[in-house]
Amino acid sequence: MSLFLKFLVAAVAAGTPLLFGTVGEILNEKVGHLNLGVEGMMALGACAGFMTAYLTDSLALALLASFAAGVLASLIYAVLTVTFLANQNVAGLTLTIFGTGLSNFIGVYMISRSAEGTLKLPAKVTGGRAAVQLQRVCVPGRGGGPGGRLVSVRHQNRPERTGHR
Repeated sequence: MSLFLKFLVAAVAAGTPLLFGTVGEILNEKVGHLNLGVEGMMALGACAGFMTAYLTDSLALALLASFAAGVLASLIYAVLTVTFLANQNVAGLTLTIFGTGLSNFIGVYMISRSAEGTLKLPAKVTGGRAAVQLQRVCVPGRGGGPGGRLVSVRHQNRPERTGHR
């Protein structure tokens, strides 16, 4: 495989999590909120999930911790901007700086405390039965195993409405 194709595969793999955050932010902007704290929320969730998996050897607990950290960070943003009417730009950028900084601090602290000088998830989390089952998750309506089916999305051209009914 050429160097360009390897780069393209790596770029798509690295950019996919950011795409999920981008889609969420687009939906968020539809209701009138500019949430610049998405990156910090994702960093907090990733850090909580990784550290939980590292310390407990449990994929399920890691997913729950990641979810809880993301919800908590989102709740902080929501309370600041909706309840206290804080500036959305300031609150979002503060959450981004806080989330990435705290994740970095926790990561450096855990590396300094580890015996090997590095953090590596145990094989129980990355290659165990739960990880294999997670790869085979079938989302209903999206195709795959039992209960799943292929969904075909067709685009229909509709004439634009001009005027009111």
